Amino acid sequence: MISETKRELRARMTGARDAIPPEERAARSERLARHAIAAWEAGAFAWGAPPDGERPRRLAWYAAFRSEADAAGLARWCWARGIPVAAPRVDAAAKAMTLHDVAGEQELMPGTYGILEPAPHAPLAALAPGTLTLVPGLAFDARGGRLGYGGGYYDRLLAPHRAAIDAGAILLAAPAFAAQIVDVVPTEPHDVRVRFLLTEEGIIDCKTGGAYLWS
Repeated sequence: MISETKRELRARMTGARDAIPPEERAARSERLARHAIAAWEAGAFAWGAPPDGERPRRLAWYAAFRSEADAAGLARWCWARGIPVAAPRVDAAAKAMTLHDVAGEQELMPGTYGILEPAPHAPLAALAPGTLTLVPGLAFDARGGRLGYGGGYYDRLLAPHRAAIDAGAILLAAPAFAAQIVDVVPTEPHDVRVRFLLTEEGIIDCKTGGAYLWS
């Protein structure tokens, strides 16, 4: 029943996201990035291990694909300020994903599924404490529930870091359009929840049950 519900929700959210005209998606993505940058500058992203209010030291980012909300503006802001940025590379045969340091979008190339990703020789990057880690998805709820695409790549990438994520030492944030936020996302015990939703309407702190941290 859970799998069937997830399939239905994936289909509905894919349709809703695809229905947003490309120029409108671009405008909403630009607003999303501006909100995220302002929140970062203000110290609104904070984690449990370092002192509260300390800004992230790294960004783990992914290149948007098809009709996804695009957080590239946040990555460009980080590159311009010397903040390290990592991006994922998929090994479809191994059903695994690794993070690699990238110095700009020019270092990305079409990879698995046609998604832009680092070149094979790009340096490996660790998912370390102090990293604001962006994760994709089709639907989210105000408690941080996330519905992915069903491949499990992010689940496997994040699983070894579950303790650091639960402690808030690694912050998970999901770029998403406001239309992707639903009342309840069906989840299972092993699912990792995100801490922040980065939307065109503002930043939602899922730790507070859906209050806007920044808008």
